[in-house]
Amino acid sequence: MNQRRGVRWSATKAFLRPVFARQSYVLTNAHAQKIVIEDDSPIGKRATGVEVRMDNGEF
Repeated sequence: MNQRRGVRWSATKAFLRPVFARQSYVLTNAHAQKIVIEDDSPIGKRATGVEVRMDNGEF
């Protein structure tokens, strides 16, 4: 159990619910073609996206 502002939080409330609000996606039947890298970040290179090809040929 974790605490936040004196209230007990479960792992679901503390870690999973914030992730569900993000616009991350899981694609099935897809293959990564290219990882998009930004080099202008103050902390150096960082991955910012991915190009995928679906099994049906769509990008």
